[in-house]
This record gives sequence, structure tokens and C-alpha cells, in this order.
Amino acid sequence: MNEARVRKALDDFSVATEELATMCDLEAPEYGPVWHAVARNAKALRAQLNREDLDDLIRGAASMFAYHPGSFSEVYVARTDLEEQRAANDKFDALKDQVSKLLAELRSVATDSDATAKS
Repeated sequence: MNEARVRKALDDFSVATEELATMCDLEAPEYGPVWHAVARNAKALRAQLNREDLDDLIRGAASMFAYHPGSFSEVYVARTDLEEQRAANDKFDALKDQVSKLLAELRSVATDSDATAKS
């Protein structure tokens, strides 16, 4: 595994995930602790990188984006002021999209690293 690339991807992912967790604390408190835990785990993996924990992190975070009724992907911000609501939802959606993209990047780096190691 290309540890430098994986560590960089973990760093980017943990920062974005912490931002999402902080917004969840305010707007969707039931999800805040989950995202804080994901961010903590990503940071911890940077220090002690191992394949099993990396796979667990990727699987766990990906499951948060799996669609089903009432899933995290359906969470939105409600406000009495529609402009404020629209702005908050745009920010929330952007953070969710960013975390999802960085998760895909992390998965790709981990997979590319495996393919390179096998060549």
C-alpha cells in the first residue's frame, strides 16, 4: 500500500468529515456522534495505518451514504425562513458531497495501492 497517498487521503477525509460532523451537531444531532467517530478513526489511522482498519473505515462511512427511507442522504435542514433554509441545505449538501467524494478517493487510493503492490 502506498502509505503516503493513503495518509494524505485519510487527512483530507478526516478534515471534511469533522466539518460535516460539526454541522450535524447543529442540524442533525443524531448523526453528529457518528461522523465525529468516523473523523477520529480516520485521524487515528493516519498514525497507525493498517489494512483491516482502513477497510472497516471505508465500509462504515460508505454505509452512511447507502440509500434507504430515513437514511442520512435524506436528512435536510428545516428553517422558517426559506432563504435561510435553502442556504443551510446548500451548505449541508456540499459537505455531504465533499465527504462522499473524498471517501471515493480514499477507496480508490487504497485499491490502486493494492493493485500496484500485486503487480
